[in-house]
Amino acid sequence: MQFDMDFFRGHPIIETAGRKALVDTGCPGIIGQEASFVFLGRTYPMVSEYHGATVAQLTELVGTRIDVLLGGAALVDNEFRLDWNAGVSEFSSEPLIAGGTRVPVDLMANCPVIEVSVGGETVRAFLDTGATVSYLPDRLVRQYPAAGEFLDFFPGHGPFRTNLADAPVTIGGRTVTAR
Repeated sequence: MQFDMDFFRGHPIIETAGRKALVDTGCPGIIGQEASFVFLGRTYPMVSEYHGATVAQLTELVGTRIDVLLGGAALVDNEFRLDWNAGVSEFSSEPLIAGGTRVPVDLMANCPVIEVSVGGETVRAFLDTGATVSYLPDRLVRQYPAAGEFLDFFPGHGPFRTNLADAPVTIGGRTVTAR
């Protein structure tokens, strides 16, 4: 099933069943104000908070309405493709046939873990679509140009400031600049 996708301040957001859902591969569950959420014909239980964060707090932190944080509990049951350039996402319980590069994925607590290369060193990293910036060990990025300071947040911790660098990261043979 294909959904239009907004990319609000770095967060992929789809609308399904009249609800705005932030697609967050970095969250193992599904967060919302109701007991369950129906996605692609399956009913999934929701929790009202994750590490102390509710959808009301996430709405405030992200800066746009979020009714559901759609995490790993539903995402691991489906293949999906997020096309930031076209503003669409596609989800299916069957294998998706699409252009691009397939990257091997392991799961840790319903969250995808992939191999990335930075500065010639390969490391395992969470693939977190809910994060607007990437986190890597300082030893891998200190050689790259500083890109300022960023105000980020993490559920259970709240807002915090972090220094950024523009680092070339290779995933599946494709190199992109990550911040």
